Amino acid sequence: ANMHLQTPMKLTTLVWMLSILNTGWSILTYPPGNDKVCRTQECTKMAKQITDALDTSADPCDDFFSYACGKWKKDTPIPTGISAVNRFTEAANRRDQNMKQLLNRLTYRSGDQSIDHKLGILFRKCMGQYSQEKENKEIKKLLKEKFGNWPKKVEHKSRPVPSTNLLKSVGFLGLLGITVDINAYDNNQYAIVMKAPSTDPLSGQALQALTTAQKAAYKEYIARMITTIDPKFKDAQNVANSIFEIEEDLSFRTSALQDSMIRTTLGTIDRNLKSTMINYKQLIQKVFSSLKKRVSLADTQTIIVESTAYYAKVEDALKDIKQEELYNYLGYKYLSQLVKFSRSNLFFDYTNFLKTVDPTYNEPQESDFTSLCIRDLMVTMKHAFGHLYVKTYFSDQRIRTEVTEITDKVKEAVKTLVDKTWLEATTRRAAQEKVDQMGISVGYPDWLLETAKINELFKYVPKLDENKLLYVTMVKSVLENNVYVNLEKLHAPVDKTKEWSRDAADVNGEYKPVTNSFILYAGMLQEPLYAYQLPVAASLGSSGFFGGHELTHGFDSKGREFDATGKKLKWWTPKDIAEFTSKAQCFVNQYSRIYDEEAEEQLSGTRNEVENIADNGAISAILLALSNVLKATPQADVKLPGLENRSPQQLLFLSYANTMCNKMTKAARKYYVQQNPHSLPMYRVNVALQNHEEFAQAFNCPPSKKMNPRTKC
Repeated sequence: ANMHLQTPMKLTTLVWMLSILNTGWSILTYPPGNDKVCRTQECTKMAKQITDALDTSADPCDDFFSYACGKWKKDTPIPTGISAVNRFTEAANRRDQNMKQLLNRLTYRSGDQSIDHKLGILFRKCMGQYSQEKENKEIKKLLKEKFGNWPKKVEHKSRPVPSTNLLKSVGFLGLLGITVDINAYDNNQYAIVMKAPSTDPLSGQALQALTTAQKAAYKEYIARMITTIDPKFKDAQNVANSIFEIEEDLSFRTSALQDSMIRTTLGTIDRNLKSTMINYKQLIQKVFSSLKKRVSLADTQTIIVESTAYYAKVEDALKDIKQEELYNYLGYKYLSQLVKFSRSNLFFDYTNFLKTVDPTYNEPQESDFTSLCIRDLMVTMKHAFGHLYVKTYFSDQRIRTEVTEITDKVKEAVKTLVDKTWLEATTRRAAQEKVDQMGISVGYPDWLLETAKINELFKYVPKLDENKLLYVTMVKSVLENNVYVNLEKLHAPVDKTKEWSRDAADVNGEYKPVTNSFILYAGMLQEPLYAYQLPVAASLGSSGFFGGHELTHGFDSKGREFDATGKKLKWWTPKDIAEFTSKAQCFVNQYSRIYDEEAEEQLSGTRNEVENIADNGAISAILLALSNVLKATPQADVKLPGLENRSPQQLLFLSYANTMCNKMTKAARKYYVQQNPHSLPMYRVNVALQNHEEFAQAFNCPPSKKMNPRTKC
């Protein structure tokens, strides 16, 4: 009998939903008189995710993170060999398992080899059986092709000499970072950009944090590499020490200096850098002359030196480095890049070494390299991997529409917040314009689905023979392709949507100052970080927060150096900068006062400043967005099952904290505090909410409580 009663009700709801949709508004609402509880599969699952994580014995006014994530922490073990579990790793594991099945099915028989076939072949070679002997032989062969007999004995009487010819013949990986990127001073053009190079196996920051024992372990690791390559070489330990010293020297020289960017030209680069040890003009000409396609270089060609302090220090360092020492260092850097993709003894030495110095390094489990191989492909085959992921697992356009709508609401809120700030009128107008013009990409850029454009990015990758070639050899040809394709675009028109630094399947978001746009990658828009058509309060607490966080980066100490069009330009008045700096100092002091008992470390409000400001700004923006939506559409106050007694504000805070649920080993937590640009998730939740009066109101926290401090930033 009840069946008949249900049908008209369902019909009314449906008509109501459709009429709402017709007004170009797809945020979940229910008609008046309905119990306003969303019971879709997505809502039921998210409600369970939030309630299962709650520790109701904790006081939300003392420690909201423990309240929102306490039970999840108790119930979630950290798997062996892994350093941390959190919502981001859960999403990444889901992606990895899906892609593993898909990639294994992509087998190639004969005829044209598509880009998807290449991904399948690379994945299986990365995962598959290998012969240690063949792998050892191959890595020696690849090194010999480029460096001849490496390493060289350092002659006592040898002296430092200009290095241009050496760099022309063996490359400059690990010493210089020469690439093509958008011109920060005119973002409709590409320029040659000189950055500090990326470092393998350790970042400069990690290198500087090594203890005496870890330094000894690192030198031992380098020496072991040398004896593996040339067992007869007598001077391995001295060469290893010299390689380590060069690396350490270059890393310390850069970090201590506030870097500045300059715009110069090919004709004036050597004069501007006062360079005597490297002739950059000749070196750059050599690099471009070795491309597959002719790219002309005039003396007027723009060069942006992003890191002038680094290049000044390279000049100083080379005055003290003998030619053989530099040759050995460059050979080591080249080898370090290849080792990650080989399965030689060196690869296992590499993973064992990383484990001793980086507690957050997840060692590949002998039986299963899945996540390692997926990570490899997302870097080496960036965009090709995302193309496959998106067309298979992210093809529902409704997700993009919904998340774009949510981030638009957050964007409107940020505009209002900018309007209410202390900024002077001219700066305020420019800031408003910056928000207006800020581009939002949800999931992926549209061109990613065009196979022809993906093929173009990998046009120099030869046909991969799964039976004959080793994984490391295949990856080497992919990396060479990537360098060619990057440098060849120097005179091409700029397509700002092609300049994302990560693959679309990444569980991440990113703001790019030089295009004034941000992206929430497809990998992030999946369970447990996102579900479709949740109540607006829950969506704002998750994808709304991530959008707000990236948006706020447009106004932090880095983002504010670029205007609405993405040009590098001073558009803040000195008075505004001074005011910003003093307000930012409040956050610096607030986070720096925290001592984390578990890590036995003091937080660094200075190192985390930019990310902490983005977190706090995002919370302000999503709270205002929620209040705006509920004023305009009261029916959007929809509940989740089991959380019916929660106010929209409470649901927003619970949803936000739930995305941050996290558990780490003690060593990983300590390392995170020392190295990560973000604060620990616990403080990302607690401190950002302590700074918002709305939190104390939502949970009725009296002023005496920790989550409602008298001084707020």
